[in-house]
Amino acid sequence: MEIFNPVTGLTSSYSFETRYFEEAGSEESLRLDQVKIRLNKIAYKAGDVAQITLTPPLDGKGYLAVESSDQLLWQQPIQATAKGSNFILSIDPKWLRHDLCILQR
Repeated sequence: MEIFNPVTGLTSSYSFETRYFEEAGSEESLRLDQVKIRLNKIAYKAGDVAQITLTPPLDGKGYLAVESSDQLLWQQPIQATAKGSNFILSIDPKWLRHDLCILQR
């Protein structure tokens, strides 16, 4: 990502990587700045209850969120530990779409 300031002529840049894991429970190794997210199932139906395990590299606060490709649908403040923390998420019938993502912010 680059940000250019036309007034000063200076450019700031920041390099980063993103990854997407389609398969639940992937054992892919993570960098220290990533949070491991594990779901108890590969797919859910409306009314199901998802069991989510978050394992961050360090203890801390954040948000558990559900997003679509165009909006934030739900979020909840959480406290997660490096040993792993479990959360429950009821799957809302309004979320019957193909573009949802569960994430930790």
